[in-house]
Amino acid sequence: MIELINYLQAMNPYVYLALLAFILPTYLYLTRNFYLNIFDPVAMYIVMNSFAICLVMYMFIFDEIGYKSFSIFLLNNVFFWTGYAVIFVRYKTLYDQRLIKILNSVRSNESYVGIVLLTIVTVAVSILLFLSRGVPVLSENPSDAKILLYEGGFGPVRYIHMNFIPIIVGLSAIGIVLCFASCKKPSLLQRGNFRYIIIFTIVSLLLVAMGSKGSLLSITTFLSVGLYYLKINNMKQIYDKFIYITYVAFASAVAYLILIAFLTTGSSYDILSHIIVRFVASGDVFLYYYKYNLSDYYVNHGLKDFLLYIINPVASILRVAEPDFPMGAEILHYATGWAITSFGPNAQFPVIGDIFFGPAFSWLYSLTLGMLTGYLRIGSVKYLMRFGSYGTVLYLFLWSTSITIPGDLILFIQLTFMFILFSIPVYICTHIVASLSISRKQKHTSKNINCLLSEANYVEIE
Repeated sequence: MIELINYLQAMNPYVYLALLAFILPTYLYLTRNFYLNIFDPVAMYIVMNSFAICLVMYMFIFDEIGYKSFSIFLLNNVFFWTGYAVIFVRYKTLYDQRLIKILNSVRSNESYVGIVLLTIVTVAVSILLFLSRGVPVLSENPSDAKILLYEGGFGPVRYIHMNFIPIIVGLSAIGIVLCFASCKKPSLLQRGNFRYIIIFTIVSLLLVAMGSKGSLLSITTFLSVGLYYLKINNMKQIYDKFIYITYVAFASAVAYLILIAFLTTGSSYDILSHIIVRFVASGDVFLYYYKYNLSDYYVNHGLKDFLLYIINPVASILRVAEPDFPMGAEILHYATGWAITSFGPNAQFPVIGDIFFGPAFSWLYSLTLGMLTGYLRIGSVKYLMRFGSYGTVLYLFLWSTSITIPGDLILFIQLTFMFILFSIPVYICTHIVASLSISRKQKHTSKNINCLLSEANYVEIE
C-alpha cells in the first residue's frame, strides 16, 4: 500500500481525472443493459473498474506500460463483456418473468423459516465472536479490529458473516418490498412487513457493530432487485417510495464509511486521502504487475497450474492440501520485495489470464469468465427456480457475488463452497420445520372441518 500511495502522490491528478471523466460515464453507458439500476453490483463493479482502467491508461500515457501489454489489457476487458453479452442475449427474453416468479417465493412460509434460521445461526456465532474478540466498532481502530476479528479459530465465522448476512439482508429487504407490492394499504407495522423489518434491523445493527463498510452496501444491492421487481410490475407509486429509501440507505452506508475512516485516521484530510486511495487502489494489481514487468516470473505457468490454482481453495478448506498464498500477495512480493503474507491486491482477470494463458489465449479466458458471470446472474434462474426456497436463496447469492469473478475468482470459489457447505444443513432444517408447520395446520383445518360436519349432521338429525 505504501508503494501505491507514493505512486499516487507523484501522479498528475489532472490527467487522471480527465481520463476518469471520459471513461466512467462511457463505460456505464455502454454496459447500461447489463445492470438493473445504479445500485446493482454490476454497476458498482463498473464504477470501481473504471478507476482501474484509468490507472492503466495513465501508466500507458507516461510510458510505464508497453503497447503490447496495454492492448492485451483492453482486449481482455472487451472479451469479458462480449462473453457477458452472449449470455445476456441468450437468456434475457424470459428473465423478467422468471425473476418475478423466484422472488415471489420469498414470501412463502418455508422461505420465512429459512430467513429466521439463518438469522439465529448468524446472531449466535456473532455473540460468541464478540464475547471472545470484542466489538470492532467500539475499539480504538475499527478497521484494524475488523481485520483481526476472526483470528484464533474463528475463520468459519468469517464465512458465515460474508455469506449469510448479505442474504438475510437481501431476503428481508425483498420481503418488505413484496409486502408493499401485494397490499392495498401497505404499512410498515403490518404483520407481513413487521417481521421482515425486525430481522432487517437486527442484521443491520450487526453490520454496524462489525464496522463492515462493504457489507452495509449489500442493503442497497438487494434493494436494487426489489426496485427492479416494482419497475417490471409497473408499480410506479411504490417504486418512487422505495427509490427514495434506497438512496437514503446508500447515503447512510457512505456516511458510515466516512465515520469509520474518521475513527481510523482522526483527520478530515486523511479521510479524503483514504477514500481516494481506496478507489484508485481497485487497480493496484495492474500497477505492480505491469510497471514491474512481472510476466517474466510466470513464463512456465500453464493450464495445469491454473487447474491447481482454482482447486486449491476447496482442497485447503477440506484440509487435503496446504493453502497457497494469494496470487495478489505473490505479485506484491515480486514487485516490492516484501515478505509474502495472506494479504495483497485482488488478482483480477486480465492479470490471471496473462499469467496462466499468456497473451495468445488470455482473451479466451476473459471471454469464458464473462460468460460464466452472465450465466450465474441471468441464466441460472431458469433452473434454480425449480428448487423452492433454497433455489431462491442460492440464486440471490450467485446474483450478488458472481461479479467478484472478474475481480477475484478464488474469492468467489471460496465464498460459493462455504455458502453451500453452511446453507444446506440450515435449509434441510428449514424444510423439516416448514413441513411440520404445514402438517400441523392441515391437521387443525381437518379437525375444524370434521367438527363442522358433525354439527351439521347433528342439526340434520334433530
